[in-house]
Amino acid sequence: MLALGLLGASFFAFTSCSPDDDDEVFPRPNLTITASTATITGDANGDIEIGSNETVSFTIQGASAGGTRLKSIALTVSGVNPVNVIPNTSEGYDLNDIANLDNADEDLYNDVLTIDGVFFSQEGVTNFRFTLTDDRDQSQVVDIAVTVNDPTPLANEKIGAFFHVEGSLQGAYDLVAATPVPGAPGADVTVQDMRNTDGVGETFTGKWTAGNATAYVKDNSYDYDNATEESALAAYAAGTASQNVNNPLVGDIYIAKLRGGDEYAVVKITNVDPLDNTCQCVNRGKIEFDFKKK
Repeated sequence: MLALGLLGASFFAFTSCSPDDDDEVFPRPNLTITASTATITGDANGDIEIGSNETVSFTIQGASAGGTRLKSIALTVSGVNPVNVIPNTSEGYDLNDIANLDNADEDLYNDVLTIDGVFFSQEGVTNFRFTLTDDRDQSQVVDIAVTVNDPTPLANEKIGAFFHVEGSLQGAYDLVAATPVPGAPGADVTVQDMRNTDGVGETFTGKWTAGNATAYVKDNSYDYDNATEESALAAYAAGTASQNVNNPLVGDIYIAKLRGGDEYAVVKITNVDPLDNTCQCVNRGKIEFDFKKK
């Protein structure tokens, strides 16, 4: 009996809880930050890319968890565009220091922090770290990187044209050199970014193909007036590229990736005239366009 008693005592000793096991573990509060500009809304808790001097607003949504109460919100800023004085939030909180929440007896916190574009003057990354803490000192942290990346304007605008390929004038166009080139058989195809493909005796439509690796994506919603290298790349990537363009119409916009490289041109059709007789020949016709590139 004594042996059994000792065995029972020993078992109890090995299975009893230590003082640390009594410590209760509390969940962290929930925190969601959404960064946005006048034209862009980022993903929740996601980084955002802007142009210089754009104003950024952070929508803050916090919630307590596990019966806790929210206590404070804090923000630290680091990177190429330090915000020396953080403006008050729309709810009036000063995030230059740890801001104690007035609604500490509530479980929700909704607010907006707006950083004026004057603070985003340099290209590069600025990091915003938000920390939401509850009354049991459990914290949730969200980091948002704001990258200033000024677009590269396609400011070099040219006027181009080519004629019926079976006529007596240039039936192709070189977008790199910005000049008409011969399109007849035997001509140098490496410079033929656009070569008319209307046949002998056919009414001129202006359709073309590339004799080289240049390819096109049609996008009539593209903002030609404010064309940039970045927006051209994005529009091209979003479409289906082809070396052949059929039935171009006035107002059509084509994004050209030049010769398989990393440079782009944006072509806007301004005139298609099947009756143009500049060539004084049977196979008449002319297409005109504006285009922008670096």
